[in-house]
Amino acid sequence: MTNEEFNLVRPAFGKGSIADLSSLYMRALQAKKVENVPTLMKEAIDEVDHLVFFLIDGMGHATLKNALKNYRVPALSSYLSKSIYIPITSVFPSTTSTATVSIQTGSEPVQHGIIGYTSYLRELGRIFNMISLAPLGSKDTLMPGAVYDDEDLVRLGTIYSHLKEPSVSSNLYIPNKIIDSGLTRFTGRGADIHGYYSLSHMMVTLKRNLASEKKGFHFCYLSTVDTISHKLGPQTEEVAEEVNSIFKLIDERLFEFREIEGDLGVIISADHGHIMIRPDAIIDASIDQKLIPFFAIPVTGDARAPILRINEGKMEEALDYIEERYGGHFMAVRSEDLLKMGYFGISEKRFAKEDRFGDVMLVPIGESGMIDSRLRLLDKEIDFGSLTGVHGGLSQEEMIVPLISRTKPDR
Repeated sequence: MTNEEFNLVRPAFGKGSIADLSSLYMRALQAKKVENVPTLMKEAIDEVDHLVFFLIDGMGHATLKNALKNYRVPALSSYLSKSIYIPITSVFPSTTSTATVSIQTGSEPVQHGIIGYTSYLRELGRIFNMISLAPLGSKDTLMPGAVYDDEDLVRLGTIYSHLKEPSVSSNLYIPNKIIDSGLTRFTGRGADIHGYYSLSHMMVTLKRNLASEKKGFHFCYLSTVDTISHKLGPQTEEVAEEVNSIFKLIDERLFEFREIEGDLGVIISADHGHIMIRPDAIIDASIDQKLIPFFAIPVTGDARAPILRINEGKMEEALDYIEERYGGHFMAVRSEDLLKMGYFGISEKRFAKEDRFGDVMLVPIGESGMIDSRLRLLDKEIDFGSLTGVHGGLSQEEMIVPLISRTKPDR
């Protein structure tokens, strides 16, 4: 894979990625001696008594640059002028399920094995939604414990469980509609979980908790930028206005709040960015009658990071056909090669079930994507056709996200 030729971004594990954020949290809260904070991130924040982290889903570096350049966003401009701003990378695939697990466990995809929006779990013989952690079409069915056994859970831990030992209170704020999702139950272990109906509701709860404690960590997940970017596009005025509103509320509600005992630090980042593509740029694998016979199961993962499982003995023939038919859209890379090159992480401690990474992944080299509409037979709610902004791939728009930090008193 030649990243430079196609303007692709390799995840900067250990040098400045969202998987490194947990070490920054621990260092800021003096939870324990942390040696592995990347040099790029060391100056982001000093030691504080209260750390609030806003994860703004879908708010890539390119989204912020576009808002500042093309729209009137005074609150965003003002906030950034008082902050430290460091571009860092997402993980691969650059998608919410993979990224949020990395952020909240401090582990790389190669360690936790959550790869993409949908994933085939060979040990269970079914395709799962990796947000609900349930089989497609069965949102209310939690993933059986056999998938993540107790040893895996203890080994990974979460940022919240790590903070318990030094007696730092941990809080997770998440929209009520996803508070009971399988992913929340997994990533929120060790935290006091607070559901909310709106950003204002979340902010009221956050301020109450800040005023009642001496030392704490607060993880606030916001989904609206991602939702608007998917439907309308990341470069729209609607996205810019939403971002501006969020920064305005953070500035006014937190940095003018006087009832906090001790120093306050606020970090804002994102799980991934978005890239705009035309609907006709998304290829439906299910209608290619020459391609489908190569597949053992339907295409899984994300439209911008499709995961292929190839029938035994068909690998070379499949790769040749994909190169011939789709070479202008994707690089077809063996998953084992991506693992060796560190695209899923650099840790030697790997998730036990490497089948989770599939046989081949398609890496978009332009504004293309691939889906498999056969998945709709399993889950009618899967949305393939109405997305303007997408993510999951290795483009700069998808991979580069902001790390924005600020302390009170202002620097």
